[in-house]
Amino acid sequence: MDTVGEALLFSLARQDIKKTLIFPVGAYANLSLIAPEVWESMLLVPSEHLVVLPAEPHPLQHCTEVSPVKPPNSAQVISELDNLVDMLADAVPLKSLAHLASLRATTKGLGGAHDWLQYQLAVRTNAAQDAQHAQALCGRLGSVDTVQALLVSLDGHHHVR
Repeated sequence: MDTVGEALLFSLARQDIKKTLIFPVGAYANLSLIAPEVWESMLLVPSEHLVVLPAEPHPLQHCTEVSPVKPPNSAQVISELDNLVDMLADAVPLKSLAHLASLRATTKGLGGAHDWLQYQLAVRTNAAQDAQHAQALCGRLGSVDTVQALLVSLDGHHHVR
């Protein structure tokens, strides 16, 4: 990520496209290079929790099938937004909370979804403030063990203009 990459992300974030774009990130510390405004339309997927190489020398025998997720209705998103506003409104912009509420409503009942919310909260709060604020904010949702490695990598690094 550099200024060219950031300009590309800003351009993509402003477009009304109906596609999902996936960008790999080599290290958590690189996430601090992304401007806070861009995080409003981005989602950090903690893929290290999704893919695990087999520990045995023989091939993987079974893979769990995940059903497609049905988009939430507006009442579900509003309900999640109300909950998040109660917990986080003093520290996260409302626009950010709206995106997080949509994510939370969409992933309700999926295993690991709560962890994804903490990842989003951590990177967005670090982008707007710093890793200490991010840890405190994630702590309002429960244990920060799942995002501890991310917070350590982001500590001392946040986007500065």
